[in-house]
Amino acid sequence: MKKSPRYDNPPIVEVVCGIKFDPIESLKVPHFGTFWAKIRTQFPHVEEHPPIRRPGDKLKIAAVPPMPRLWFQSEDRDELIQVQSTQFYFNWKREGQPRRDYASFDAIYSKFAELFSAFQTHVTFETGQEIKCTEVYLTYVNTIFYEDLEGFVDEPLDVLVDHTRKNSRDRYLPSCTDYRIQSDYKFDDNSGTLSIVAASAVDDQTKKPCLRVELSTVNPLRESVDSEIGTRFREAHDWIVYGFSDVMNKKVQEEVWGRK
Repeated sequence: MKKSPRYDNPPIVEVVCGIKFDPIESLKVPHFGTFWAKIRTQFPHVEEHPPIRRPGDKLKIAAVPPMPRLWFQSEDRDELIQVQSTQFYFNWKREGQPRRDYASFDAIYSKFAELFSAFQTHVTFETGQEIKCTEVYLTYVNTIFYEDLEGFVDEPLDVLVDHTRKNSRDRYLPSCTDYRIQSDYKFDDNSGTLSIVAASAVDDQTKKPCLRVELSTVNPLRESVDSEIGTRFREAHDWIVYGFSDVMNKKVQEEVWGRK
């Protein structure tokens, strides 16, 4: 495999590592509370949200409402743990202004692995059952400001080379003002999927128009062991990094984001 591309100023604003595991009937909301007590110094802020539903999740009708998704946030809100009945996520963010330096994938994954290991130990202690993991998820979120694309592309969506508007013929429709496109790609061995979603947006911090580009993978696990989990996350990371460099305008990569 060729050398992984690197950038001096990547447009990444968030990285999310997630994992899905089989339901544990005896796992209850109070167990999430006792887990928070163990990490509260690092993640002092807590919020309650509806659970994430992944494609393929079965809708169950029950006498009691589903368990919520709990957020445990760091003091500066740049790191977030999300936990629900069958999923665990770690979000690393740099959306504030000025943006902090991008941490390497190895550093972010190491933090996720440390926190998930602590969660596994806690669940086993509280329920007497071990977590059996089934899928891993990796997402990179990028904010691409329209102003940074001026002089390189005719329209913002043209930064994605597979979605460049063709003006070589007479057009009835004017330039698009709002975008939302999605492209899906199967891994070489059909084991996982990379999805690229691009949508027009307004940045919350600067209020500037931008293109929000998310690259997300879903990768099933062959077995629920640490070595397999690490292998699948690194496979997902390669697909995201090489996929990003493949679909993005080369000049923008080099002159705006400082591709090496």
